[in-house]
Amino acid sequence: MWLSRIEAERYGGLSEASLGTLGPGLTVVHGPNEAGKSTFTALVRHVLYGFPDRRASERGYQVDGATRHGRLVFSDGSGEWVIERVEGKGGGPVTVRAVAGPERQNLHTDLIRGVSAEAYRVVFGFGLADMAEVVGTSDEIVSRLYAAGAGVIVSPQDVRKALATEADALFSERGRKPLINAVHAEARELAQRIAELRRDAETLASRRDELAACEDEAAAAAERMRELERHRDTLAAE
Repeated sequence: MWLSRIEAERYGGLSEASLGTLGPGLTVVHGPNEAGKSTFTALVRHVLYGFPDRRASERGYQVDGATRHGRLVFSDGSGEWVIERVEGKGGGPVTVRAVAGPERQNLHTDLIRGVSAEAYRVVFGFGLADMAEVVGTSDEIVSRLYAAGAGVIVSPQDVRKALATEADALFSERGRKPLINAVHAEARELAQRIAELRRDAETLASRRDELAACEDEAAAAAERMRELERHRDTLAAE
């Protein structure tokens, strides 16, 4: 099966415009800047995966005062089917109808099964704006292609950057504010306080021993005084 025609009913700067008939093999579409090549490329992706809302970071090709509306025509030699989407909630409702051949209501889900919107965007249907986001270091490109092939939204490179940012927030080699630095500084202060308390405890223990010795000496002196007092009394009596 191949994409044989792209029709933009209302999409960005296109109105009742179509591209086709496209063949089953390699098709090269060429034209001057602003001819609509990137617009048709984005339309294919948005019909398949849904129109982005105004909060999305990518260009949405909104139409002032009207809803976006596009359709894709697929052929396989035995029939022809139309996948059509109109702007609406959740990317807009999509319908499938047969122009020739049997009805294939599951055609849309069959075509995108196993290929996420991000995978399609990065690998199969990117324009110049999308390429500008993808192009970077070789590691970034490989990482994004890996993510697209795995069907995940974020790439390992993005995850690594996010983890590095989180790690920096937790610890910095020369910082004081990150959480681990602050905890480490507090632990160091507590260790110093514990060492001071231990020294104080040792000092108190030493003084306690001195006090016990003084008490023993005082008890001996008191006993000696009592002996002398008894001896004095004896002498006085004599």
